Amino acid sequence: MINKRYLDKVIEHLVRGTKIDYEKEQIHLPFYPNDDHPFSLKPGHPFGLYELLNSFFFTLPFHIRFENYCEKHFGLTILEFKFVKEGYFKNIDEKINAPA
Repeated sequence: MINKRYLDKVIEHLVRGTKIDYEKEQIHLPFYPNDDHPFSLKPGHPFGLYELLNSFFFTLPFHIRFENYCEKHFGLTILEFKFVKEGYFKNIDEKINAPA
């Protein structure tokens, strides 16, 4: 059984830990610790978040890193992880595309 309230808190924590620099058009992800190479917010950029979101299910190293982070820090099951992943990316997409 999914504890939706707990998973919503996990999503909130991940969203708060995601730093978006609109001026530099970069995003730093809490589960991707290499801050030396933030992801770009520019559409079409080869290392951009848009490409990352579109290919997330097919990018195994990235997917595994996010899943391992959620399991290690929050003790999530596979079903819970799927819920968190969808909620997290929906929230981040809304933050990125929110009118300034």
